[in-house]
Amino acid sequence: MRRAQVGKVLAGVILFGIIFAVMRLTAGERTATMPLEGGIRDVLAPVQAAATQAGRIVYEGLGTLFSLGRAARVEQLEKQVRQLEGKVAELNEYKVENERLRRLLAFREETRDRYELLAADVIARDPGNWFGTITVDRGAADGVRPYMPVLLPEGLVGRVLRVSQHTAEVLLITDPHSGVGGVVQETRTPGVLRGIVNSYGRLRMTYLAKDAPVKKGHTVVTSGLGGMFPGGIPVGKITAVRPEPTGVTKEAFVEPLVNFGHVEEVLIMLRVTPGG
Repeated sequence: MRRAQVGKVLAGVILFGIIFAVMRLTAGERTATMPLEGGIRDVLAPVQAAATQAGRIVYEGLGTLFSLGRAARVEQLEKQVRQLEGKVAELNEYKVENERLRRLLAFREETRDRYELLAADVIARDPGNWFGTITVDRGAADGVRPYMPVLLPEGLVGRVLRVSQHTAEVLLITDPHSGVGGVVQETRTPGVLRGIVNSYGRLRMTYLAKDAPVKKGHTVVTSGLGGMFPGGIPVGKITAVRPEPTGVTKEAFVEPLVNFGHVEEVLIMLRVTPGG
């Protein structure tokens, strides 16, 4: 009995499927809907609508999830890129600093037979007088005293002006109040070097003999006169020569060898080595 009922149900399902298939195959040839087909469509319409809506919700939900996943991944990757860029910049800074310090140490070793030098970091500058003074992190406790020369491998920086226990103020040679005895290396012509107001680091060399064979491109070094600076320390290159207003002497403009806009470390000359 049960088998007969199952057989009847199965036969009904198959018949229903055949009828629906025939209706689908002939749908393109007919403009009117058969009563049975219309009834079946009416019965299935809500189910189809619900299934379509459910599919759309699932599709949109998956799309949103994938989109959020991609956005989160992109944000994570961008964050990693920024972190790596920061690390690269930090490593480059260490590299540049290491090169500067290696140069300072090499210079200190090369000049050991002439000078006793102490390395110091620049910790402050006067914003209103950028080419006037700097402050370094060495002071009286390190043996630093006023008037001690300050230099770099490139050339002369200035002299110690004031000292506290752990810091020192350095007067740069580019300050108009600074005065350095210099000599033109090629001709041995002496003169005095001073900073120029609002010249962004240039120097003026005055009291040059009117007939001195001084010209553009010549090198100026310290003369050693006056006892402030040892002789022979490079100062700069002559960029121009002209007669002074009096007409008795002439003057030269000098570009320092030290880039005073980017001084970060210096060497303080504690003493001149005897016989150096």
